[in-house]
Amino acid sequence: NNQIPDLPLIDKNYEEIKTQDIYKGENLYSLYSFDIIGYDKQNVGKYIFFTDLSKEYQSYLSYSRDIILYFILFLILTMVVINYTFNIFIKTLENAYNKIKRYADLINKNVIISSTDLEGNITFVSDAFIGACGYGKDELLGKNHNIMKHPDTPKEIHEDLWKCIKEDKVWNGEIKNRKKDGGYFWIKVGISPDYDQKGKRIGYTAIKENITDRKIIEEISIRDGLTNIYNRRHFNEIFPKLINSTRRKGELVSFLLMDIDYFKQYNDNYGHQMGDNVLISFAQCLKNSIKRADDYAFRLGGEEFGIIFKCETKEKAVEFADRLRQNIEDLQITHAFNGVSQFITASIGLVCKNANDISDMDEIYKEADDLLYKAKEEGRNRVVHNL
Repeated sequence: NNQIPDLPLIDKNYEEIKTQDIYKGENLYSLYSFDIIGYDKQNVGKYIFFTDLSKEYQSYLSYSRDIILYFILFLILTMVVINYTFNIFIKTLENAYNKIKRYADLINKNVIISSTDLEGNITFVSDAFIGACGYGKDELLGKNHNIMKHPDTPKEIHEDLWKCIKEDKVWNGEIKNRKKDGGYFWIKVGISPDYDQKGKRIGYTAIKENITDRKIIEEISIRDGLTNIYNRRHFNEIFPKLINSTRRKGELVSFLLMDIDYFKQYNDNYGHQMGDNVLISFAQCLKNSIKRADDYAFRLGGEEFGIIFKCETKEKAVEFADRLRQNIEDLQITHAFNGVSQFITASIGLVCKNANDISDMDEIYKEADDLLYKAKEEGRNRVVHNL
């Protein structure tokens, strides 16, 4: 056992060397050992080496503590920074949300907005919309937008509106709406389609501006101050537009030009105040005789009046004109100086022709004026037409 094996034997058993660390308190020792095998392959001894690593171990422990401490401090600092940054982010979000909410409240209270589904059933209305129309929100949601359709609005406007938005276009225009109390309000509106995330059209949103005050001023400027029907200025503006619109559709244009028979004699004998009353009653009779939104009555000057109206056939236009003439006489406004009746009557010139056969407004006006003159020549209180 005390024999020292030769180097070849040690080399041969080198892989048998074992290593072990021993901790005692805060000291560290590293043990290296290997067995010595004799020629008979029996264990004849063991070499053991000790190395004192306590100083290195203490340095390692100290370094590890420092690393851990620094890491903890770093984590704390990181958490502080993250928390500070997060608080700033949250505050920024809160400020942005509050600002957006203020803007949304301002828009809700001051901008007239409504949304509908594809069928025109209302899905959203702003407070400003409710204020303008007089309905409650519960009275509007789920109802069709036609609930506010005013009878004065020509059907062509709604036809053009729906055609436009169904083609995924934005429609812009001015519409007269009916209020809950029977009144009205005018809006300038832009209507655009709404889409879902897949790009499918799901409804429409309308952003509107209340232009009632402006339209009232416009109405005053285009209405006769005495009779409150449209004046000559509006006649000159709208008649060419109606001719062009009707021409595109190939429809008939009907125009009545009329005079109150012997109106000068009425004024001379009954006085101008009574004459004004006749003009007012006469104009009201014209208004009551037209029903459609695209029919118009005008006071063209003095006792001269005109009506633009639509009829499917020329025969119906003649029937309308003769019925109007009779309605005027049926007012039974006494006129003792009328040479054809004891009441107020009118002579009427009627022109009814396809819009494509009309070159301009002056042509059809002159033709109606000639027919009116002929009605007077033939004895008054009658309709003379071009058919």
